[in-house]
Amino acid sequence: MITRTAISLALLAAASISLQACEKKSETPKPAVSPTPAPAAKPAAPKPEPTKPAAPDTAKPATTELRAGGLTFTLPAGWETREPSSKMRLAEARLPGTTADGSQDCIAAWFQLGGDVDSNMTRWKGMVTKAEGTPADATVEVTEVSGVKVHTIEMTGAYVDGGMSGAGTKRDNWTFRGAIIETPGQLTFIRMTGPADIMEGQNTAWNEIVKSMR
Repeated sequence: MITRTAISLALLAAASISLQACEKKSETPKPAVSPTPAPAAKPAAPKPEPTKPAAPDTAKPATTELRAGGLTFTLPAGWETREPSSKMRLAEARLPGTTADGSQDCIAAWFQLGGDVDSNMTRWKGMVTKAEGTPADATVEVTEVSGVKVHTIEMTGAYVDGGMSGAGTKRDNWTFRGAIIETPGQLTFIRMTGPADIMEGQNTAWNEIVKSMR
C-alpha cells in the first residue's frame, strides 16, 4: 500500500515538472521596447533687426517770393502774400495771428513815397507813442543790402496807423518795424507791424526779409 502511494506521488511530481517545462517553452519572448525619442529642439527665432531711426527731414520750409518797386524779397516760412489793402501799397504780406478776425495778424507792406529819409523817419516816429503820449523810444540803424543803403527803425508802444492823414485805429503794446531803401529815383519802404509779443519772435524773419532784397 505504501509503495503504491509513493509511486503515485512520484508520478504526480514528474507530471507537474513536465507541465511547467512545457509552459516555459510556450512563452513567446516580448520584443524590447525602444525608448521614445525626445522631440527635436526648435531652432531659435532670429533676432529682430534694430529699428533704424528715420532720416531727418532736411527739406527747407517752402518760401514765397514777393516783388515790389522793381525789387524782389523772400518771405520766411509762415508768411503769406495777400491783396494790398490800399492802392498806395505795392505789395502786402501777413503772418496769421491767433484770432479769426485778423486783429492779431502781423502785417508787412511795401510802398514808394516821396520825401527824404529824415522826414519819413520823423513821420514814422510820430505813429508810436508811450502811455503818456510822448514818442516811443526808437532804435535806428543804417545798413547796406545788395549795394543799396537801408535805414531801419523799431519802436513799441501805442500805435496808430493813419497813413498820411494821421487818423486811424489805436493799438496798444504794438511793435513797428520799418525800412527805408534808397532805391534810385524814389525811396522804397517796408513797414511791419503787429502785437509786441508776436513781433518779438519775428525779429529774425524781419531781418531775413530785408536782407533778401535783390
